[in-house]
Amino acid sequence: AAEDGALRRLAALAESDPGAVSRVQRSLSARTLAALERAVGSEAVAAARTEIPTPTRRQLMLVTLAPMPLFIAFGFIDNAVMILAGETFDKTLGVTFGISTMAAAALGNLVSDVLGLGVGGIVEEWFERAFGKDPGLTRAQEGLSVVRRARFAGNAVGVSIGCLIGMFPLLFMDFDSIARRKRLSRMDELFATVMDFVSDAMEVETAILYVVDKKAGELWTKAAAGNSSQGQMVRFPLSQGVVGHCATSGDVVNTSDPEALQRFGSNSNAVTGQQQRNVLCTPVFGRNGEIIGVLQICNRSNNEEFRVKDEVALTAMSSHISCALESAFAELNGEEGMTNKEQLLRALSASVEHHNHHLRYLTSRADGAPIELID
Repeated sequence: AAEDGALRRLAALAESDPGAVSRVQRSLSARTLAALERAVGSEAVAAARTEIPTPTRRQLMLVTLAPMPLFIAFGFIDNAVMILAGETFDKTLGVTFGISTMAAAALGNLVSDVLGLGVGGIVEEWFERAFGKDPGLTRAQEGLSVVRRARFAGNAVGVSIGCLIGMFPLLFMDFDSIARRKRLSRMDELFATVMDFVSDAMEVETAILYVVDKKAGELWTKAAAGNSSQGQMVRFPLSQGVVGHCATSGDVVNTSDPEALQRFGSNSNAVTGQQQRNVLCTPVFGRNGEIIGVLQICNRSNNEEFRVKDEVALTAMSSHISCALESAFAELNGEEGMTNKEQLLRALSASVEHHNHHLRYLTSRADGAPIELID
């Protein structure tokens, strides 16, 4: 019994410290080593001639079921963390920087994998103590294909169940809200682009894009940089101010008359935080000819009044802004965007519509014969 125990300890020691075998070998006599070699050799020959016993049904059941709780836990943690982290990235980086939902999911998977490396060993050790049962297989039996298939089946079923359970965060997520926030973020980019580009191109202090909300009977826009309410939505009654007059009449408004500005009231003061000296407004027409917005510029940098050429230039810009605005509205409402051909036709139609309305405005100011409009 003592010799048997010593051999078992030697086998265990060889697994944990392979160098220990050499040290033990040097401490044994040549006669003992020769006898040991003969015994091991004969046993190896006998083992090679002996057929590997087929594992029992109970052993195969243990091979399949014993690791299953561990892999259920792994699947649950991996999927739940990936979904929660991916949603967080989608709500933050996705809205702020416009990264796609797939990119946010990939970042969530990265967090899940890193977390798995950190806690995987702890979880495995705990489950081994709680559920680990030795099926009593020899090493030769563990190499059998039937055992490998049983182990794979248990692992696969466990991970699948865990991943399915780990999808529970999806029940509490508002995907429409995230998608709408992304679309609103792109709408904010449109307003910022219009304010920056038009103000630079027209050499004015401020450019503002107003949107007509017919249901509410209002005009709304986003407050410009430098205002205390920067980025917030600002609303006015549709009948208020020079912008309201432009939106309801469809006329181009070009004035630097302080009395006229005071009589109509001021919209842009609340948006920009600046006092108006001169104002030029042009309507933005939709695909059906209805007014969907107003483009306004205020205060020329050189303090000069706006001229007819400024009206023409701003009207031309309005036709292109119309296409971008309608595409943004379609995306905001979850509708399909226009094809390249539809965008081209829409831009041409908008240009003609703006041209006609501006010429009607110029005709009313002309002393000579009326100007012919485009059909």
